[in-house]
Amino acid sequence: MRTVLLVIFYLVLASGVSVAQSDQNPETNTQPADTSLGDQILDNVQENIKLSGEIGAFGELYSVSGRESRRPGSSGRIFFRPSMSIYDRITLSLDLFVSSEGSAARQDINTVGFSPEWSWGKLYYGDFNMEVSKFTMADVKVNGYGIDLFPGIFKMMAFSGTSQKALALESSTSMFQRTIYGGKIGLGELDGSHFHINFVRSYDDKKSLARSIFLQVDTVMTGQGPRIDSSFTGVKPQENLILGTNWGLNMFDDAFKIKTEGAVSLFTGDTYADGINNKDVPEALSKYFSPNITTSGDAAVATEMSVTTKVLSLKGGYTLVGPGYTSHGLGSLINDRQIITGGVGLNLFSGGLSVQTNFQQHTDNTADQKKFTSERNTLGVVVAMRPWKSFMVTVMSNTNTMGNSATNDTLKIDNENSTLGVNTSYNFSAFELQHVLTVSYIGVNNVSKSKLRGDNEIVSTNFNAGLSTVFSKTISATLGGAMSEVDLGPIGTNSTSTFNGKVNHKAFDGKLTNSLTISAVSSDVHATNVLGFQSSYQLFQQSAVALLFRGTFFKGKGNNKQKFNEFMTTLNWTYRI
Repeated sequence: MRTVLLVIFYLVLASGVSVAQSDQNPETNTQPADTSLGDQILDNVQENIKLSGEIGAFGELYSVSGRESRRPGSSGRIFFRPSMSIYDRITLSLDLFVSSEGSAARQDINTVGFSPEWSWGKLYYGDFNMEVSKFTMADVKVNGYGIDLFPGIFKMMAFSGTSQKALALESSTSMFQRTIYGGKIGLGELDGSHFHINFVRSYDDKKSLARSIFLQVDTVMTGQGPRIDSSFTGVKPQENLILGTNWGLNMFDDAFKIKTEGAVSLFTGDTYADGINNKDVPEALSKYFSPNITTSGDAAVATEMSVTTKVLSLKGGYTLVGPGYTSHGLGSLINDRQIITGGVGLNLFSGGLSVQTNFQQHTDNTADQKKFTSERNTLGVVVAMRPWKSFMVTVMSNTNTMGNSATNDTLKIDNENSTLGVNTSYNFSAFELQHVLTVSYIGVNNVSKSKLRGDNEIVSTNFNAGLSTVFSKTISATLGGAMSEVDLGPIGTNSTSTFNGKVNHKAFDGKLTNSLTISAVSSDVHATNVLGFQSSYQLFQQSAVALLFRGTFFKGKGNNKQKFNEFMTTLNWTYRI
């Protein structure tokens, strides 16, 4: 695979060079006689080979007194992301990231990636992320190599590497080295009309960790006396195979869109377990996957559709992920879920009035494998009005309900949460200055009908106001305040008041930007003051340095005797090529 990728890369590079040479003088394909060969080469390089990218460094100092430290006392990171464009046909990119926060007790966050790119393809080498589809491979970092080809409507992706390194720790926290490979083939791109077939395969290397890490020896008392018993515990080596397809159709200048994806997953939770001898298992499957007694299979499907016009927009969707669906190519996946979504939008009076509604129903127990089913419903409405140019009002309403079909009072869930919010914004002039006044209200009502805890209701009320003023081209300021009250019923009421202020200053033709922020929060249980300062300076047109300081001063009230001071200072430098 590596040889094939290199051959493709050099063929594309050679074609770019030959085309550039022929474009110098298309009629004669010769160089001007009055120019030396060295000058011709130098001019050609300067004109057709362009460098871009960025390099930077980040440092942080941290200290705290009165409580446990949440971060290391000092840390640093550097990154280097250069990119070279050759004849506007090939782009060579490198991604280097190094951090002092790396640890042998977790997966390495340092990255080194090389990704040459041209008009109809891209290569990957080192550390990279490749998105195949939402149910197969999306947000897992791979260390290896890959290719993405898209000449015309044709689409092909392939990758191979490791997604996690071996970590020899305790039996429950160790990690096996995981190999992952796959790709797709089809027509079109995901954001347009397309049809793709996807494939992802992954497996843990059992030899990457000693079996003795997971051996547990216990002494068991029996009628004949003590007996030595041993077993293997902790994490298990896993195996995963996914095959799926996704297709989409965009019509009428994207006014109508529909997308669908379906995938089937085979997952083995312990490759050490005993195998199976079942004639129903296809022989062809054994070439790519070895099922055993811990193997399970399940499916996932998702479809969404939208219709958009200047006045009206409609959208709807359906998602079903089986309880046994698993993908090693996804950083996180919630399975056992069925989701139905919908929404209607209106845009009236040239944007003077807009209405957006959305609905979602979320249920589990998709295979009737549980005793009861949980259901969550969400209904939201947002209305935005601009009666005149300087004044805008937004009204928001959201209702969430959550419950299940359990008849047992211990397991019964019946909750409802409703939110109502109003936000206003007014631009005006006073004292020869420009101002923006914002006022908002948010009310939240949460009701739980649990019989064991008794009917209880929590009511939260929040008022916010802010005034921003521009004094000159170099100085502006913002003052704000907020008051909130939470009624916890029999427990009592908690009140919180917040004040914040911010001053922005620019100097040296905008190259130097400073901001000072102060906030004070006072509640029934604590008083917290935060002082922050941020300054950035543009050293050159492509380079800037930024300094950030933040100090937090916390003091508890009443029974809360905690008191601490926390300080953090960061220095960040970047240079764009």
